[in-house]
Amino acid sequence: MHRFAVIADPHYFDIFPGYAMAGPSVGERKGASIHTLRDSAASTRLFNEGYFALPAALDLCVHHQIRHVVIAGDLTDDGQVSAMDGAIAVLDDYEARHGLRCFLTPGNHDAYGMSGRDITRRLLNDDGSYTVVGSASPDMARLEQPYLHEPRQRCQAYPALLEQWGRFGLARRPTDLHWETPFGPDDTVETRFCTMTAPDGKTRQRQLDLSYLVEPEPGLWLLSIDANIFVPRDGRPDNSQADAFEDSTAAGWSALIRHKPFLVQWMRDVARRADAMGKTLICFSHYPMVDPLDGTEALEAALLGQTMSVRRTPSSAVSNALCATGIHTHFSGHMHIYDRAAVTAGGNTLTNYAMPSLIAFPAIIGLVSARGKQVEIGFERLEFDSYRDLLPAYQAELDHLGASSPMLAATSYGDYLFRHIGEQVKTRLMIDEWPPELSAYVEGHDVQGLLALLVPHGADIPGLLREASLAALPLSQVMTDTHALRMGSEMAFDFIPAPRLEAYRALAAFVVGTPRPPAGIAAQMHDLISMLERFAKAGHSIQWCDACRQAERA
Repeated sequence: MHRFAVIADPHYFDIFPGYAMAGPSVGERKGASIHTLRDSAASTRLFNEGYFALPAALDLCVHHQIRHVVIAGDLTDDGQVSAMDGAIAVLDDYEARHGLRCFLTPGNHDAYGMSGRDITRRLLNDDGSYTVVGSASPDMARLEQPYLHEPRQRCQAYPALLEQWGRFGLARRPTDLHWETPFGPDDTVETRFCTMTAPDGKTRQRQLDLSYLVEPEPGLWLLSIDANIFVPRDGRPDNSQADAFEDSTAAGWSALIRHKPFLVQWMRDVARRADAMGKTLICFSHYPMVDPLDGTEALEAALLGQTMSVRRTPSSAVSNALCATGIHTHFSGHMHIYDRAAVTAGGNTLTNYAMPSLIAFPAIIGLVSARGKQVEIGFERLEFDSYRDLLPAYQAELDHLGASSPMLAATSYGDYLFRHIGEQVKTRLMIDEWPPELSAYVEGHDVQGLLALLVPHGADIPGLLREASLAALPLSQVMTDTHALRMGSEMAFDFIPAPRLEAYRALAAFVVGTPRPPAGIAAQMHDLISMLERFAKAGHSIQWCDACRQAERA
């Protein structure tokens, strides 16, 4: 039985990069460079906590006597030179001290095409104010706030990534039993280019592809697919310029099938050989192969338009095409979601395990035991206390702003991330993504008001929905819990009181059973509750680490 761990989206940021600024103390160290809490609250992830989360996750791997760790993209915060140097130092340290070997695949936050790009962030001063720190030259930054020019804030390009990540699977090691790329057994940079064509059918660019297949122990094949697709822009053949191609963020597998079809052919060939040779084949990339959002894509598109999540979700046709390659197990990151979804096509079943970020709810690592096509995965929730070292700096920021945050009252790291979900709903979804009238309605109403809006006059409302505790529940809390269920699936069940979860299921079943109003707030709320109905379903059971320990003894 092969054993390995899977983590995704550590988004490591080195909070002690030596930037020339008067940053706050974190723990016993002075002069940290940390992002503002206000920026984290409005993001899909926290920005500083990866400094502690990545080592904590690797400590869990060591505890479980794991030798191999798959990291499904976005190792770093945003590909900054300082963040990359820090993350690689962590991985090297764990291999040197514990024999832990990590296998990387590129995420959209690890490098930016063949050009790289400038990164600008707001980093805290020790008095709670902030300084804008960026890699762009001061004359290009054009900012009124205090600005610190720091070249190491720049996101690097693909050639640098290949050079730095070679020992993490992207190049051959002498101890590897087998190693190849889609282009053959040669690991030199010159052999790893492909050509991509712009929509005009004329403009072409050469792009590095960093996919690889490695056999680190007898019988285990790890297949890493570089699914970052930087589509050329019409009439812009020089991709040394950052504006000559599209960002890879929302491209994913749909774009890969169009622009890197050779990878699909290679996957099919690898799967065929793995079956013939009796290898255990595990595929991983940054992007999901199967819809991780419980089939809510159409509802979300109707409600909110072409959101980032809608654009990132692979269509059923794409999933079927990938299933037809013969790949049966795939681990992904990117969307900071935990979900298990499967599709069957051509006699094969493809299961996609979407793994959440280490710095967003719910933070977990996967502990995998596999032999042939038999794959068992257990989970360990990531918990550590060192994140609290950041809280005094956050409190200074809040004092400076005359504000407060419920995150600082968290009782654990898991609770801290769950509270971040509530901040996301208030400061991101309701402000940036939802229609203003929908946000205003949610902010001003409770479940009783929702039922009055959606339920026909005189209809028989189930008794559970009439209970005072549910009727008075603010819709903002319902939406926070809905978002937690969206991001964590069954992982969220431990963070929502069981009676409330039962009431949500009853509410959702009742609302979904009523006709959808034709338009307006009523139609929008009907769509949201329909999404809640899918997210709150009890799908597959969660196998926690006790079961993994049993597998260790087997």
